[in-house]
Amino acid sequence: MGELAARAALSLLWLLHWLPSPVLAGLGRGLGRVLFVVARSRRRVTLKNLRVCFPELTVSEHRDIARRHFESFTQVVIEQGVLWWGSDERYLKLVNVAGLEHWQAVQDRPVIWLVPHFVGLDWGGLRLAKLKVTASVYSRQRSELLNEMLLKSRSRFNQPVLFSRQEGLRGIIREL
Repeated sequence: MGELAARAALSLLWLLHWLPSPVLAGLGRGLGRVLFVVARSRRRVTLKNLRVCFPELTVSEHRDIARRHFESFTQVVIEQGVLWWGSDERYLKLVNVAGLEHWQAVQDRPVIWLVPHFVGLDWGGLRLAKLKVTASVYSRQRSELLNEMLLKSRSRFNQPVLFSRQEGLRGIIREL
């Protein structure tokens, strides 16, 4: 994505972040349905991965999972503006933490979170990072502007130690 396109996308996300959450969710799901139809190469890859990972499911079930993924992914992208520019109060209302007592029980020790790469990962990670300074791995973006926004958002509530995946594992291992 070129810098001009990144600037336009960020401007749109900034404008959208003022909308109520149900409206953002509906926009995201709707756009996700459109992308499922028009983004043929991404849809093909998604369906192939689902066939390999879940051979016991039917073609119809694979398509349903893929369509819902496109909807969820696009919804998270559209709601990213709330994560980046929304008030702390709005953000904290949107993210609920279940089992917080487990996290609090080990706060005096180093903890490694093993989390799958899934849609909405930044939302939960940022919420837990609000409670304790963290170290995290991220993927550097092609657009310097988007990269800067992602790093800024991950530092919203504290000053985490952030490592680029492209730099390898040594830094994060040393930090741990």
